[in-house]
Amino acid sequence: MAAGLNLQPQTVNGRLKLDLSNQGLTSIPEEVFDITDLEYLDVSKNKLTSIPEALGRLQKLYRLSAGGNMLTSLPQAIGSLQKMTHLYIYDNQLTEMPSGVCSLPNLEVLDVSNNKFSTFPPGVEKLQKLRGLYIYGNQLTEVPRGVCSLSNLESLEANGNKFSTFPSGVEKLQKLTRLLINDNQLTELPSGVCSLPNLELLSVGNNPIRRLSNDVTRLARLKTLSVPNCQFAEFPKQVLQLKTLEQLYAGGCKFDIVPDEVGNLQHLWLLSLDVNLLRTLPSTMSHLHNLRVVQLWNNKFDTFPEVLCELPAMEKLYIRDNNITRLPTALHRADKLTDLDVSGNPLAYPPQDVCKQGTGAIMAFLKQEAEKEATKRAGQEEKKDSAAGKGTEEVRDVEATPVKAARQPDIMEPAVETELERKLRERREKSARMQQQVSQQRGQTAERMGTRKDKDLNLAFSRLALKVKQSVEWKHIARQLGFNNQDVKDVETDCPDEPMYETLVRWRERAGPAASLAGLERCLRDLDLHQLADQISRTAMSQTQIGHESEEGGAVGGQLPGEVQSRHSKDAEQGNKVLQQEGK
Repeated sequence: MAAGLNLQPQTVNGRLKLDLSNQGLTSIPEEVFDITDLEYLDVSKNKLTSIPEALGRLQKLYRLSAGGNMLTSLPQAIGSLQKMTHLYIYDNQLTEMPSGVCSLPNLEVLDVSNNKFSTFPPGVEKLQKLRGLYIYGNQLTEVPRGVCSLSNLESLEANGNKFSTFPSGVEKLQKLTRLLINDNQLTELPSGVCSLPNLELLSVGNNPIRRLSNDVTRLARLKTLSVPNCQFAEFPKQVLQLKTLEQLYAGGCKFDIVPDEVGNLQHLWLLSLDVNLLRTLPSTMSHLHNLRVVQLWNNKFDTFPEVLCELPAMEKLYIRDNNITRLPTALHRADKLTDLDVSGNPLAYPPQDVCKQGTGAIMAFLKQEAEKEATKRAGQEEKKDSAAGKGTEEVRDVEATPVKAARQPDIMEPAVETELERKLRERREKSARMQQQVSQQRGQTAERMGTRKDKDLNLAFSRLALKVKQSVEWKHIARQLGFNNQDVKDVETDCPDEPMYETLVRWRERAGPAASLAGLERCLRDLDLHQLADQISRTAMSQTQIGHESEEGGAVGGQLPGEVQSRHSKDAEQGNKVLQQEGK
């Protein structure tokens, strides 16, 4: 039997170890039990159906790995191995465990998962050094009695059994960090679980649990919560007060709404909401700057949730099997996204040939389309500005005509006017001409300034819409510019692909003359968005240079609003001086 096998143990980390794993063994060679100094025996992943009583001769054995076999029984002698600290007999066909196992005083880890145990031997409370107990994947109708007396227990995995109740005294397990009791028949969270101060992982999914206790908010160190396929009437809002949460699994719960408070989970990096009834996501999800993995498959989304475009850390997005027909070009800003699954959606945009090429091709397509849209928009705005300027000139010409007509009666004064009357009339005419000259100069200056200002604002808007990354929340900018929540929602509805640009356009319409480059720059700096503010500064600087380089009355066109106002004041002052001289 030992032919071809290396039965020479090796010293590993100061321990004498014999590794016979994955050798196709149907029995353990007898020679193995003659190595009485053996401390670690690994016979996992073979075809063993039993282990002989000779195992009791290995009194120095501290670790036995026999998982992944076809064992139907264990030797009684296993209870004599008093130095045993780690016993792994998972993935076998065991129906009973020798009572001697519960008499191993130094046992720290006991893994009997994925067997056929329906009962557990008494005396578990004697395993006071036990740190990890793994009994998942069996047929237990109750958690072994005495478990709640194991004060050193750190990990208890009892999922995949058939128990509907939990023993009292769970709160005594003060060192417990992991508790997995999913896939059972529990109707409520076991009393005392919420009193575990060090709990980091709690898995209770696939139980007919209808509600979570409000005390769940006391789990101040909880990092992972798994509640899939529970029977909650609505999303358990208590969960959203767990500020330390990093992973939330809540698929298959039939939720149709996710509360706004989800934005409070600042440490969340995985959010699983698959197989629900969701059609939208709250805008507050944009606050989840650490969110890397989002699972939304099998929901009811008709349109792509725009808020996903604002997640700066998102690497994986699974949103297959919904009713989405179009991906927004803004998704290209999620530049860390490397795994996007949109299969099973009736997508028309991007085209199917692009989607079939995978995430890289989709993201490249969306980026290229966004750049085309920005260029087209800038061109349309420039044409609009040009048309507006031409219209202003025509209006000014029309307005100038009545001024001449208004002076006709003065020109047609009777010849019999006195010398004094003639001088007074001429002085009035000169004064009127001077006032008209000043007014026209002001109008032309303001027009040039306004046209230049519009062009520069349009340029700044286009640049800003392209430069805003998903890490920069356009909604924050919008609110800084005076938009309320309803305004923000209107922008999202009317212009889902480019909300930043639409926000700036609406701001200009509302603010009028106050919608200046300087005002926009101040807004960005108030939000600590200095790189974006620098873009505005460069636009303003370019504008000033154009003004200085102009030779023919266009110098004012490059000035900022304050400078133009100053120039108007000087023009008016100069005009008044001329009038005073004429009147002398």
